[in-house]
Order: sequence, then structure tokens, then C-alpha cells
Amino acid sequence: MGKGGKGSVRVIQKGPKGVPSSMAGKTPAEMQQEMMNEQMRLMMDMDESTKAAMRQLQVPKDRSVEQRWPNTARNASVSTWTTVWPNNLDSSKTTKMGRKISLSDSLPSPHILDIHEALVSLGLRHVIQPFKYYPRDIESHWYNPGRVLVEIFDDVTEDSCHPEIEGKCSLLRVLSRIIRPSPRYASRLVKEKEEREE
Repeated sequence: MGKGGKGSVRVIQKGPKGVPSSMAGKTPAEMQQEMMNEQMRLMMDMDESTKAAMRQLQVPKDRSVEQRWPNTARNASVSTWTTVWPNNLDSSKTTKMGRKISLSDSLPSPHILDIHEALVSLGLRHVIQPFKYYPRDIESHWYNPGRVLVEIFDDVTEDSCHPEIEGKCSLLRVLSRIIRPSPRYASRLVKEKEEREE
């Protein structure tokens, strides 16, 4: 019990109070952009290619930007579609961080474009939302953002849109099986490994 008596607990403030004066009155997106700009200022000794890549990480004001596939999905209601996050397939994530399939079925660092290519090969309608962030994993805000909404059940007939897919877990296993041998995915993993070694 704290010194307040009668069962109350006194909370002691540790660290600075409130928001820093430079961030006061800004929206969360503006605060995040300001922090990214500060990181850019701190890392001015980077090479030009890295600086260019960092400039592309600008956070848009409207994070609800999306790309629908195919174009016939423009007017479709996506409220009942299944959400697939890269974390759902990522072998480096725990189940608390969002992995939904076993380690043997999962992949190292899948990207939303890998998921998109696999869904195109299956012929499933989907929506790519590149600026959405997985809420349980803070790293996904910077390193692997985005999500894909997938139509696995027809809205009218409520039948499965693909014979192999019965639900979200079976969809994730099929996506993993398609992405793993993909040449684009393999070349991206090799390129990321070379960049880490340098």
C-alpha cells in the first residue's frame, strides 16, 4: 500500500512529464514522421542509396491507401474478407507476435508482395493495404508493414472460392507452399542476407 492510506496506491512519475514541446499539438502520423526525420539527421553519414531508401519510408497522411486485385474487386465490400498479415506466415515471429501456422510451414520474412503473387496464382480476389501495421508487433511498423484482405468465401453463395482453402489456416499453409519456391522470394532473401553481412 502506498502512503495515501485506505487502500489507495500512489503512482510516481518516472521520466519526463507529457509530450516533448517539439511534438506538442501534432498528430501521431506527424510525430512518427518527425521521429523518422530525426533519425535521418542522425544518420547523415550513410551512403546515397541508403539515404534514398530512407526517404521512401515517408508515412502518408491517409494510411487507408489500398490496391485491389483484380480491378473487378473495386466495388466489393471487403468487411467480411480474411486479413493476412506477413507476421501470420513469418517463422521468426512467435505466436504472440502473430504467427498462425507451425514453424515447419512458415517462411522467413515474407512480404506483402510475395503474398500478392501467391494470391494471383490462386486467382483469389484481394486488397493490398501497404501502410497498415500489425498491432501486436512494433517492428512491423518499420520493417515489414502492410496487410492483405482476401476473399476466401463468396459473399453470395458462402462457398469457398478455392477448393484447397477451407479457412484462414489452410489459406496460410497454401500461401506458404506457393511462396517458398518463388524465384522472387528466394532472390530477395539472398539480397537481404548479403546486405546484413556487409
